[in-house]
Amino acid sequence: MALALAGAIIVPSAVLAQAIPGIKTEAGPASCVDFQKNSDGAWTPVKNITVYTDNCSTRVAAGTFSFQPGLLIFCNADVGSALNRLCGGK
Repeated sequence: MALALAGAIIVPSAVLAQAIPGIKTEAGPASCVDFQKNSDGAWTPVKNITVYTDNCSTRVAAGTFSFQPGLLIFCNADVGSALNRLCGGK
């Protein structure tokens, strides 16, 4: 198990290492450890990330935005729902 910040979920380490399609950090593909799940269900990046699709890319600085599941925000991507599927929605 991995230890996370207060209010974040704890998920198995195999899940934490899984790359998240469409999101990169400065070091490479983003994984679950690059996000904190908030008590309201939204996800906040703890590192600078880039959200990208075929036609778009948007940089998001660590801690400046939270991705609420179901919302299409940056590059028309539902980052919050993708994080719930890959990192745990509980």
